[in-house]
Formats: sequence, C-alpha cells, structure tokens
Amino acid sequence: VEQMVLGHHAEGSELLTSGAGSGWVRRCLEHKVGCHELLPSEKIFSSWGPPEPWSCCRKRPEQVQAHPREACVLCGLLALIAAWSMSFSGDADDCRLLCFIAFSCTLIGSCCFFTAVCRSPGACQLSRAEWRRGYEEALRHAAAITWTSPEEAFNWWGTKGTVIHELQMLGPERSKFCTARRQCVPMFDHYCAFLRNSVGPGNYGAFFGCVSSAFLCCVSLVLAAAQQGRTGILCFFAMLALLVGAVLLFHLALAAFALTTWEMLQISRGRPLPYLLDEKGEYRNPYDRGFLRNLKARVFGELQTGLE
Repeated sequence: VEQMVLGHHAEGSELLTSGAGSGWVRRCLEHKVGCHELLPSEKIFSSWGPPEPWSCCRKRPEQVQAHPREACVLCGLLALIAAWSMSFSGDADDCRLLCFIAFSCTLIGSCCFFTAVCRSPGACQLSRAEWRRGYEEALRHAAAITWTSPEEAFNWWGTKGTVIHELQMLGPERSKFCTARRQCVPMFDHYCAFLRNSVGPGNYGAFFGCVSSAFLCCVSLVLAAAQQGRTGILCFFAMLALLVGAVLLFHLALAAFALTTWEMLQISRGRPLPYLLDEKGEYRNPYDRGFLRNLKARVFGELQTGLE
C-alpha cells in the first residue's frame, strides 16, 4: 500500500476515487506515509522563486524538505567565517577570547548536530510478547465497554501505556509512534525538521548540546561584533540568538516540569496523557525528581530497557 501511495503520479486521483485500495490509499495519505523522503529536485526547483521549506507536491504525500537542515549547516559556516575574520581584525584580548569561544562552540555544536542527525532516537522492540499481549488486552477492555459502564479516570483502554495501532502493540509510558521513522520511540520528545530526525532518549543529549552551543556561539559573536562595530554580523547573530535562546529556554522549562515537548503539547490542548493522571483523573507527574535530576536524565539519556 505504501508503494502505491508513493508511486502514484498522474493516476493519483483515480486511486483515490476508485478501486479496492482507495480507502487504504486515502488512509495512508492522511497518516502522511512517506513523509520522511525528499521530493525530487525537479519538483522543488521547477517553479519560480525560492523553494518553500515545507513544500509538497500536490499528487504526493506531504513530505518534509531538507532546506531547514541546510540552513543550519549554512549558519554554522557563517559563524566560523565571522569568528575567524573578527579574531584577526581586533586587537583587544577580550575580543579574541570571544571569537575563540564562538569558534569552539561552533565546532562542538556541529559535532552534536550531526550526532543528533545520524543517531537513532531509540526504538521499542516489537518482539516483546508482553507488549503484544497488552495490546490485545487493551482491545478487549475497550470492546467490553458499553454505555452503562462506569467512566474510568484516565481512558477506556484500561491501561496507562501507549496503544499503538500501527504496530499492534502496547508501548511503554511516554512512548509514541513516529510517523516519519515508522517506529515506536520511547520517551518521544518531538520530530525536528532541522534534523530530519525524531528526538528521543538516544539523541536528546546531542540535540540539547547543539542548541546550547549555538546559543553561546551567537552571544559571543554578538558581543565581539559590538566591540568592533560590525553592524551586519551583530544584527544577524542577534536574531539567531533570540530564536535559539527561545528554544533553549523552552527545553529548560520542560526539564523543570519533567515533561517532553509532546506531553506539553497534549497538556496545552487539554488532553493530558493517561500516565500523567492519578486515579481521580487529576494531573500528577510521577517523573518529576527536581530540575537538576530531570535535566541530567534527559541530557545523559537514561535509556529504558527494551531499546535497539
């Protein structure tokens, strides 16, 4: 079915309106099958003007482009060039120190960036029999509910685990099925378009190190450019510092509340996940161990058992 969806071009409209597989094709389109693959280059650059970062072809599934990742690489190269040029044009020792800090942070952030890109966020093993049995028990529990059944505090599946119909399994708490990687990611945080990878316990430390290094680099370049009167460098990296600083502050706030990005989004929508509710249906976070311990657990990746 995925090959039918990914391969349809001119006949795409016919597949959606006729044939035995029309329902499955529509369902795959709704779940963005193939959203992790790039569009052909001729589809991106065939129209006038610059390509949109998240453009998609009308007759193909929605797909994330590589332009955000290329923009990150370009910003890293610009930071190296700016730090190198200002280190030789300034005579003050503090200016050279700031350029050295920016240069070092760029190199460290680049290593963290490519580590987060290439490293797997972690995956739950599909071979664990208890997760299969848990899924079947959850289905039986939901099928037995009638209009006269008493309302349960957290959900009608009878479990606080993650019910994943795509894989027919009951995932552990804090896990989520990633539609881009087509797997269950334990302690799923978010899918990053700049990395073109999911962020989970396997690469969250590299992601956080990349954001922290980028923020320190931008701040150092802003201070060095202010001393030398480089208005263009000052404005560009000041804007980047604000954007990256907002992301860093958001993840520090998540560590303070012991939440992931996905969990925070669900709470903001008024739909807290079952494992964040107690028996009375009230919010209670059993994973909160204090800011420093929460941050350490996320950055250094306390991988749960059952990862591959």
